[in-house]
Amino acid sequence: MSDTQLTEPISRLSPQQYNAILQKMTLTGIHVTNVTCDADLSKKTGALNAIFNMASDGFEKRDHVASVFSNATFLGMAADTSVQVIGIKARYSVLLSFDEPVTEEFLEIFSKWNVRLIVWPFFRELVHSMVPRMGLPPLIAPLSFGPEPSGTSD
Repeated sequence: MSDTQLTEPISRLSPQQYNAILQKMTLTGIHVTNVTCDADLSKKTGALNAIFNMASDGFEKRDHVASVFSNATFLGMAADTSVQVIGIKARYSVLLSFDEPVTEEFLEIFSKWNVRLIVWPFFRELVHSMVPRMGLPPLIAPLSFGPEPSGTSD
């Protein structure tokens, strides 16, 4: 990273402005818009390595409301062969309302940094309930999800 990149502001929205918008925001719903599950238990030869991934998938806004989208993925990989045994993918829509029209800049930041905190407990529960239904022992996903996002949008 060059020195100029370090000094450029990440956002024109100050933390105080961002927090002021958050204070006036209402979470009105969380919807699962798509779920895909697949398992091939013939590939399970022992322990599984659990891999979780979450990525922002954009947003839609209209005046005082917005939908922010997030994709969540769980892969269970055979520990000895690194072959996928089980996979669960879900797309979530987080519905928000605001006291005044919301900016795209706010939604870009929110979709990158905050929506994962909202979606993670719902995806964690989905994985916990689906894995046994797919023929494997229950899996308890971690309470928190990995490192903070990098400087990229995904």
